Amino acid sequence: MAAVMWSRCQKVHGRLSRLKPLQKHSTSCFFSTQVVQVDKEVHYPPIKPRYPPGEWGYMAPTVAWEWQDGMDEIRKTTSLKDRLKRLCEIPERHIWNIQAMTNEPYMLPYQQYVTKTHLIKGLPDLYNTMDVEKELDNLRPAIIDLILFENGAVDREKWLKKTGQSWLHSSHKAQCFVGQLLHTLMSGLSMSGKCDYLMKGQFDESVRVAGHWHRHGLRKKGKQHPLHPRPQHAGIQIDYLADCQIRVEKPLAPFLPKEDVVCREGHYPDYQYDPVVMGLYSHFTKPTLIAGHWSEDPCPFGLLSAHVTNMCHQLEPKFGTDVVRDIITGYGILAAFSWQLSLAHYQGFNMYLDLTYPFCGQSILTNGKSFRFMAYQLNTLHLWKDDQSNPIRNICWQTEEINMFDRVENGEVKGLNDDVLRIILRFLMNAPRSDDIDLKPAFTEGFTSPHLQWPYIADKPPPPAPVKELPLYVE
Repeated sequence: MAAVMWSRCQKVHGRLSRLKPLQKHSTSCFFSTQVVQVDKEVHYPPIKPRYPPGEWGYMAPTVAWEWQDGMDEIRKTTSLKDRLKRLCEIPERHIWNIQAMTNEPYMLPYQQYVTKTHLIKGLPDLYNTMDVEKELDNLRPAIIDLILFENGAVDREKWLKKTGQSWLHSSHKAQCFVGQLLHTLMSGLSMSGKCDYLMKGQFDESVRVAGHWHRHGLRKKGKQHPLHPRPQHAGIQIDYLADCQIRVEKPLAPFLPKEDVVCREGHYPDYQYDPVVMGLYSHFTKPTLIAGHWSEDPCPFGLLSAHVTNMCHQLEPKFGTDVVRDIITGYGILAAFSWQLSLAHYQGFNMYLDLTYPFCGQSILTNGKSFRFMAYQLNTLHLWKDDQSNPIRNICWQTEEINMFDRVENGEVKGLNDDVLRIILRFLMNAPRSDDIDLKPAFTEGFTSPHLQWPYIADKPPPPAPVKELPLYVE
């Protein structure tokens, strides 16, 4: 027992010995007078806002941030080739295909919706102030000779009968006529010295045009994401052949300012129907963007396009004149929209980077005898947004069908309509804008258009060195 008590006393003594150094200090309490500086700055990471900067309307936040990430990636590309590659060379996906020329009736409201186009009767006021009487008097004899040549002097039926399709006969004849008509008028105006831009312009026939865009309110192919319960947008692809195209170096002046009330409040049908219901079909493919020329071409802006409508007129016995008229109108809207859309992509704009200036074009729809004229102004490519976040509309002007002539009889053209020739001359004499404008603002500084980096047409090679004559014999 004593041994146990002795061991406990030793442990207590050891603990007390550790406290002996503390006894050397005073037991009085000291208070520090130093002021403590408190850092009031917040060192938390920044909180990500619900929506990116800008207007997004009723779009789901996750979808809005996906579009914002795409915008940031596109802005990093400094060359047109890389930008087009970024837009087209992506994994294959379901894309709705829409036909420019369709044989389905009552498609015009849907075609207006997918292109967000406000339709106006008549042409812009710009053409009413253009005087073309002098040019009309000079070129009228050449047009009469052309009509006589295409309607009797040349027989195209010999080799067109092999096709076996009557509408193809008339379509090819109309294509030949409208091509020769534009060639004749362009040559006459260029020789007059008033349209220098036509001498430098490009004229093409049977040109492939392809466009791709996203439209708000259309159902995507496949299952919807559970986090995106609202209908968002779907990709649309169009691919067709334009019969004739005229391109110039500078864009046309806008028909209306982009801030005009018509461009912001113009009516268009709200047709948010399922694409399958409207006869569209989907392909598992990649997007395609083709403007009908190489990106290095020095004439990257559209002046005039012509489209043959003989196949549409073949539907009149089945649907009637009024329905066929709407089919032709829808064809003109889709053709004009897709051409200006693809031209805008060649200037660096796309569905991520919207237009900073309008793209305008003029269209002729004809069957070789009756003509319809259109003027189109593309104001926005942000069609994947709703009207609350992007109220801008695209605008299309159109005329009624007008016959160029009544008939050809005994080597004479009966009932030649000068109004048709006046409108075509006004289209060709609508000069591109001459003001100093940045045509490629979507690119960073330092970007130079490829056709300005080297001559588009190769320089004439130097003459060959003279060949030394050899003697006929050696002495």
